[in-house]
Amino acid sequence: MYFTYFMRTTIDIPDHLLRRAKAAASLGGKTLKVFVTEALEAKVATTVGLGASPRRTTLPLVRSKAPGSVKLDGQAVAEALEAEDVRAPG
Repeated sequence: MYFTYFMRTTIDIPDHLLRRAKAAASLGGKTLKVFVTEALEAKVATTVGLGASPRRTTLPLVRSKAPGSVKLDGQAVAEALEAEDVRAPG
């Protein structure tokens, strides 16, 4: 079961920004409450890192026991990929 709780708060928003927010909410067919909530969720997610951009991928860091012991250049990578293609069924 999932419950959503709301807390009322008061914030001061400059008049020109409030007018633009109301207009944007109206154009999107949303209430100001929904518009502001979505905007805050998006900002918090990108600021805190809770909702990373879909274009950004975080890869795992694999630490080496012997850093610098493997020397890879473009040729070595190409050869490894070619060897894998030869072994792959199909």
